[in-house]
Amino acid sequence: MPSNLWRVKGRLYLGLGVLFLLLFVVGVLIGVSYYVGYPYYEPGNLPLITAVCVPTALVPGLLLILVGRKASLKEKELIAFTAWVKTYRRIGLRDLAAKLGKSQYEAEQTLVTAVDRGLLKGFIDRATDEFVLQEAVGQENFIETCPRCGANLQKRFFLGETVTCPYCHSVITTKTPKPPTESTQRE
Repeated sequence: MPSNLWRVKGRLYLGLGVLFLLLFVVGVLIGVSYYVGYPYYEPGNLPLITAVCVPTALVPGLLLILVGRKASLKEKELIAFTAWVKTYRRIGLRDLAAKLGKSQYEAEQTLVTAVDRGLLKGFIDRATDEFVLQEAVGQENFIETCPRCGANLQKRFFLGETVTCPYCHSVITTKTPKPPTESTQRE
């Protein structure tokens, strides 16, 4: 079972960044209160307090907020990508890469990340270079030859897809298997 810790990573970084920024503000307020309040300290202490607060709280706080924002955006992007891929039962990696505007390798890496994180269930069919959803595995049919021209097609398709012969351009219809009824199961 994949871990869901990657989903909270962005919020964790954002929370830590805000905490560091609050520590920075508290440090500066303490320094200012020493400068203008009671007891009065030399003005030379304010740069010392600021020098301690800035590198230890401000810089890490801002960096954590930036990293957290980037991680949250990546999470949202991956979830949107997963929802988009689920609308297809099967999609070629070249088509996927073209629609994403990425290289085929980058599209495949995004798919692998979604599968590894448990957002998407499926596999890459290396014979056809397509990503197939796990839910679609039992819904496919196979056509060996065109019934009109007799051309060797050797094509796999899913129920509901329109298959055309690349040679004679005729639409190929197949009989969809009927679910077994009680009378056929008794025989």
